[in-house]
Amino acid sequence: MIESRADRFDESGGAEKEIAAIRVAPPLGDLVPDSHQVGEETVLSTILQGTGAAKIRFWFIAWRQANVAASVVVSGFDSKFNFTDAVTLARKQERRIAGLIG
Repeated sequence: MIESRADRFDESGGAEKEIAAIRVAPPLGDLVPDSHQVGEETVLSTILQGTGAAKIRFWFIAWRQANVAASVVVSGFDSKFNFTDAVTLARKQERRIAGLIG
């Protein structure tokens, strides 16, 4: 599952406030220390659901680029879909957004 969202604000302050709010109350799981920067600011969180071989990992990655706040939620089997995979998808979306805002 992949869900992607982006909000464009008149000024970067709106995007900064949105990312700050996410940092205080992440919508999905626990915060993960940011070691893979996406955009100018990044917030990462994750949660694991299920048991045994059916464990599903959800990753939430939100970032700010200028006046845009964006996020992706991605999930997959914990044994087959990892943090690097999630960040790769977020960076693809980051490049698309950067192309639109110039």
